[in-house]
Amino acid sequence: MAELEERAIECSRSVESKPKYVSEAAENIPWDELEQIVLRLSPRSRRNAVEAFKSWLIRVREASERGESEIFVLNGEWGVGKTALRRTLLRNEAEKIGYKVKEIRFDDFMNDIKKNYNRYGIIEGYLSLFENTLREYLQEVGNISEENPLLLFIDEVEGIIGLYDRQETVGDVNAGHAFIQFLREFRSKDSRFALDLKGKIHLVLFITPFALNFITRQLGPEYSGWLLRRESIYNLYPLDKYETIEFIRESLKYLLGMDIGKIVVDDYRLLEIFYTISNGNIGILVKLLSDILYYFYRKCTEKYDKDCVCIIDYSTLLNALKTTTVLKNYEQSVLPLNYDIIRRIEYGSDIFRLQQEEAKSILLKMAVSSSVIYDKEMNTITYFTLKKLSLNFDINIVRYRIYKLDNIW
Repeated sequence: MAELEERAIECSRSVESKPKYVSEAAENIPWDELEQIVLRLSPRSRRNAVEAFKSWLIRVREASERGESEIFVLNGEWGVGKTALRRTLLRNEAEKIGYKVKEIRFDDFMNDIKKNYNRYGIIEGYLSLFENTLREYLQEVGNISEENPLLLFIDEVEGIIGLYDRQETVGDVNAGHAFIQFLREFRSKDSRFALDLKGKIHLVLFITPFALNFITRQLGPEYSGWLLRRESIYNLYPLDKYETIEFIRESLKYLLGMDIGKIVVDDYRLLEIFYTISNGNIGILVKLLSDILYYFYRKCTEKYDKDCVCIIDYSTLLNALKTTTVLKNYEQSVLPLNYDIIRRIEYGSDIFRLQQEEAKSILLKMAVSSSVIYDKEMNTITYFTLKKLSLNFDINIVRYRIYKLDNIW
């Protein structure tokens, strides 16, 4: 009897309907459907992104009729939802009007270029490798014409930084430089590059702001103008505070059941802390959400064999944050979150509305599922490795060598 009372007082609350176990929610998160929640709850920038893309699709049709190829750029920090848009709304809009779509990561695209080099060597200059690779894509998809062109979605184009950093080559040419030259020739109306492909294939690039600036600098002023025009590029931004709170609320409801569920939020103002820490970055929000689920999952399994209803109150939320694994000082050693940072939240004059500078300090220590690298004037470039958390909560291998400035904060 005493055990039951302790159980009820410490971390349980009776519910009329039978909710899901926390273990079930934590182990079976439907990420594609969570992405739909993000898209639905953040219409401000994502709906506008789709409208901009639809307008570009009209220009693609006109360009194809002229035998020209176009490039669309979706620009945004890691974690703002570029990949979610690519997999869902953008692809759907393109296929709805008869366009063919092939999706590929930048690293895989460049690996295909290298495979062609290893297979055939360089016959008519290194750009011929890009021509041959694009032709293979057209043959793979099939039934391509000016009326039904192929849109090549290249994700994570920020990988070009790694090519320069590692000094990878295609033949005797830097692989990053080769891609830059490919963009020049692909977009140029006067180029003799792949004339038989022009109008049949168009590019959609998904990239981070600093990498985009890097590419435009490499292109040079005579080529970079087209990339900066509004009709060719759309900037995607993080969620605002309202969207962040709604995302967490809806996600918890969806994951744990539409009734009370296995986790109860004692005061929804607490969810503002999620916004303070994440700055609206969806990747970080997903990581925080997973941490909360697993924190309560462990709490339940340790004492009650998975069967309890836990309450998210102020103290338990902070405890969950304290146990978050981070990369301290951007090193690869995994250490607990600095308790001094937590105390800034705990003893602040207003626990729900922290100053932006404090939020940045927390972000600086929390190297979680994505990097918040702002596009600012930078002095020196330093390289560091950042572990990217996959959507099933496992730590992936290091994705890229990421560059940032010493005084970014």
